[in-house]
Amino acid sequence: MRRDRKDRNWLERLLDRLGIAGLEARAEWRLWQRALRSPWRSAVSRHHDCRGESFELVAEDGARGRGEAAHPSTGMQHEKNLGAWVEEAGRRPLSWWCRQLQELTPSTRMALECALLDLAASRAGLPLYRLLNPNASGAIEVNAAAGELDEDVEARLHALAGEGYGIAKIKLGLAPVRKEAARLRGLAVPEGMMLRLDANRAWSDEAFGILVETLAGLPVEGLEEPLANPDPQRLREWQARLPFPLALDESLLDRYRGVPPEALPVARVVLKPSRMGGLLPALDYARAASAADRSVVFTSALEGPVGLAAILHLAAAWNTGVHGLATASWLESPPASLLPKQGRIRLTERPGAGL
Repeated sequence: MRRDRKDRNWLERLLDRLGIAGLEARAEWRLWQRALRSPWRSAVSRHHDCRGESFELVAEDGARGRGEAAHPSTGMQHEKNLGAWVEEAGRRPLSWWCRQLQELTPSTRMALECALLDLAASRAGLPLYRLLNPNASGAIEVNAAAGELDEDVEARLHALAGEGYGIAKIKLGLAPVRKEAARLRGLAVPEGMMLRLDANRAWSDEAFGILVETLAGLPVEGLEEPLANPDPQRLREWQARLPFPLALDESLLDRYRGVPPEALPVARVVLKPSRMGGLLPALDYARAASAADRSVVFTSALEGPVGLAAILHLAAAWNTGVHGLATASWLESPPASLLPKQGRIRLTERPGAGL
């Protein structure tokens, strides 16, 4: 059975169990764009804003569910005019909206799925994370975003350690590899802090070999997407040599699309639900990856507050790991509930997704 159909069936059964599958609702859909407080830079792109789409389901009894997703940086092409489609659909049973998920692009599916889950969790009187996992605690440990490997990175690391973060993420691949290797070699990492590195497929195999020599003396917690050509044989050989996990992120959506987790050449997967079609497909993949002894990190694709809150609920339901979800501070006027304290984000007991 295809994963999207499996997830849809789970959601339909949930709606039926809550007695709301036949509840009629109309949808409101829109595109959104928000400025970032500072540019988001990687080896392959630079963003001054984030953008995406949102769904809100308004039920006949006044109940509401909200969902949101970020668009890929390359933009989005719809097979249908969603605004016109939503208007034409009018008021439909929640089960009908659920059945539309398999027809939608990943970001649109994420937004609609989250609206359905938000409404369902509200009806169940549960926070979304507890609807997904009754044993979840609601606390998520997150890594800090330390930015690029520039002259000020050491000061930022010490400041972040003082704020209670145990893992800080540094973006690599933004300068020549020998220059970055020299900076890493002289980096004084705060005691007890680990580094999560992300090259965004910046390096050739030869360049990565130069950097690996430098990493041997550093407290590296993991390294994402080191190779411009993520060849499975070379990644498997590098993973066997290194004492920390290599991770695939964007490569899961192109080079390794459809590859089962047990066949991946690395020890970690980084999952962006907006790119995977929603919380439920991401959770399903995470379970398969964990069963194959791959560690799992959930991360943001620069969603707005509603989308980020939904992914935080997913990470809370997962109930383990350190996730890349401390991104609310990049937004203008973020909700205080999405900001970390002492390296953690604690979700409330409020029913639904909490926003």
